[in-house]
Amino acid sequence: MVEELTNQLLTVIGQSTDYNWQVWVNSISSLGLVTALFGLVFVVCFFILYFQFLMRGLEMFILRVGIPLACAGLLDNDRGVFRAYTQKFMQSMLTVVIQIALAKLGVGLMLQSHVFWGLACMMLAIKTPRFLSDFLITSGGGGGGVVNNVYHSVKLVGMARKMTKAG
Repeated sequence: MVEELTNQLLTVIGQSTDYNWQVWVNSISSLGLVTALFGLVFVVCFFILYFQFLMRGLEMFILRVGIPLACAGLLDNDRGVFRAYTQKFMQSMLTVVIQIALAKLGVGLMLQSHVFWGLACMMLAIKTPRFLSDFLITSGGGGGGVVNNVYHSVKLVGMARKMTKAG
């Protein structure tokens, strides 16, 4: 599901997913030492992102295996963990879709000799989970009441403080 959504997103963007790495190596080597260093940083970021994909894939596998246990909580009067569980699953899925789209876009830009744009896309792809955590606040499945409201209030104040410092 995630792969199909990502490919449809890239089709809308208009980015081809067929890459010729030899052309990229020849292009980077002809542009100079600084560009070659940025290309090396790009490759290191690509491998970091690859390991993040492996970890996120294992996380989604564990979430997928545990769905029957989360669904068993629907029978309880406190709603169990189903709501928080599905929110975490959707958050992981959205993160992966955005990371894959940014990574493929970054590779495409690098292959077209847009070194800085490609590196920017790759670095944003690495920071996507942290970036999305500010917007996708998960809440517990059960009551939580006052503690949950206090957590959300503190989180919103922290986000507002970050926005005023940045602006």
